[in-house]
Amino acid sequence: GRQPLLEQRQLGAVLAAAHDDRGAAGEQGVDDRRHECRGGLGIGLAGLGFFLKRLGWRWTMTLGILGHAARFLVFAFASEHVAAVIVVQLLHGICYAFFFATLYIFIDLAFPNDVRTSAQGLFNLLVLGLGDLAAKWIFIPLQAKLTHDGVVNYQHLMLAPAILAIVAASILLVGFKPPADLGAPRDAAP
Repeated sequence: GRQPLLEQRQLGAVLAAAHDDRGAAGEQGVDDRRHECRGGLGIGLAGLGFFLKRLGWRWTMTLGILGHAARFLVFAFASEHVAAVIVVQLLHGICYAFFFATLYIFIDLAFPNDVRTSAQGLFNLLVLGLGDLAAKWIFIPLQAKLTHDGVVNYQHLMLAPAILAIVAASILLVGFKPPADLGAPRDAAP
C-alpha cells in the first residue's frame, strides 16, 4: 500500500496534541498543531450559539459527532496531506464545542438544580471514562491485528472510529428527543 507522509510517530504526536495540553515534548511542530486545535475550539464556541439557535440541540450535537467521522476519514484516506491533517485538528475543537459543550448546556437547562451536578458527572463517566476505556479495549487489539511487520495499516484502523461515529450520530439523530418546553434552541432539521 501507499506510505503516508505522516509516519506513525508523527501522526501519534498530532493526535496526542489534540487531547493533551502538555503536547509531546520533542516532537517538532506539535505545539503549532495543538494551538490549531485550540483555535478550532474557539471557532466552535464562537459559532455555537448561532448553530444551536438555527439547528437545535439534536442537529448541533449530531454535526459534532459527524465532524469526528470526517476527521477519521481524513486520517484514513488523506494522511499524506499534512495540511488536511492540520485542518481536521481545527475540526476537533469545533466537534468538541458542538457535542460536549452543547450537551453540558443542555444538561444545565434540562435538569433541576439538585440533580444537575449528578447528571454532568454521569455524562462524564459514560463518555470520558467508560467510553475511553471501551475504546482502549477495542482499538489497542485492533491496532495489533492491523500491524504487519511493524507497520500499522492506519487506513483500516481509522475507518473503525469513522464508522462508529456515523453509527453514533445516527442513533443520536433518531433516538434523542429533547423536551419541547426547554425554552432554548429549537430542534429543527437543517
